[in-house]
Amino acid sequence: MKKSIILYVVALVSMVLMSCSDDTENPYAHTPTLQVVSSNVVFTAKAASGDVVFATTNGGTLTAKTKSPWAKATVNGNTVTVNVEENDDLSGRSTQLTVYNGTDSANVTVQQEGLIFRLSTASISTGDNASRQNFAITKNIDPTIEVSQDWITTQMTDDSLIVTLKENATGHVRNGYIYYTAGTKRDSISVTQADFDKDIAGTWFITSSNSEKAYRVTIGRKGNKYAMVLAGLNWTIPLSYNKTTNALSIAAGDSIGMYKDYHIGTVFYDMEAGYITWSKSVTLSGTFGHNDAEGYSFLEFKDNGSWEGYKPNSLLLSAFTSSSFTNKTYKNDLLELDDPTLIRLDK
Repeated sequence: MKKSIILYVVALVSMVLMSCSDDTENPYAHTPTLQVVSSNVVFTAKAASGDVVFATTNGGTLTAKTKSPWAKATVNGNTVTVNVEENDDLSGRSTQLTVYNGTDSANVTVQQEGLIFRLSTASISTGDNASRQNFAITKNIDPTIEVSQDWITTQMTDDSLIVTLKENATGHVRNGYIYYTAGTKRDSISVTQADFDKDIAGTWFITSSNSEKAYRVTIGRKGNKYAMVLAGLNWTIPLSYNKTTNALSIAAGDSIGMYKDYHIGTVFYDMEAGYITWSKSVTLSGTFGHNDAEGYSFLEFKDNGSWEGYKPNSLLLSAFTSSSFTNKTYKNDLLELDDPTLIRLDK
């Protein structure tokens, strides 16, 4: 019995060995008839086209489709051209291209970057002389550019925005804008031309929202120091002027003169919170503008974030019993200017 079992096993192993040594093709194996030769379907945000080239072994006719409407495929022989629309979004996107050759198919991923547009400036402020300036741009899409005034011209290169300004001979500050649209992003660059001595120094009026009365003031400078003098009172308010940004600032806690036996100082008031400050670190600032339609120059003094937790929106000229401003020396307010604004008619 054992001998017969052994003989059976030996015979079975011999049959298996004979079968393994006899190599035959798998009748279910399939040789693809479609292969990708080259692919160029990774795009920037611009509308563009790229090709995918295929090789076929059976000379079949190719068809193609994509899964997204922003990418469209057309077939010319063994070349599939993919046309993508401009991507106006900041995010990149992708879709699948599927190409068919009879029952065979191949998939290729189509990719497109999101919109990139970064400009190195949000505002331009210069003197009155004609000028030409270059500003760096990082972009993968070409924006459209418009200007609000004919004294501003622009030119775009691959990496720069070139802005040319004509000479300002108006005798006042002038303003304009450069508008740009890149995809869904639309923004503007403010442009200002001003010379302190020619366009700013002189007689102005300071107004407030709490009174119809306007106070005449003279703005000027002595050397590198700037000041605003209130007519009839001989109170001199120190100013800071930044010619790079065309900004004028008033600081709290400045001594501006005397009234009888009292020292007069600048104090800021948060009208909503009901707090005042004479800390010298707190300032109100504004930039000069011009209303072309009505023919006047202006500057609105506004909160610039220097008083943490509060919004100074009122200028007080207050009396103190000493040149040292404290709670004990504070007496009362002689003049309150809510939302103070400088106004001057054209020369």
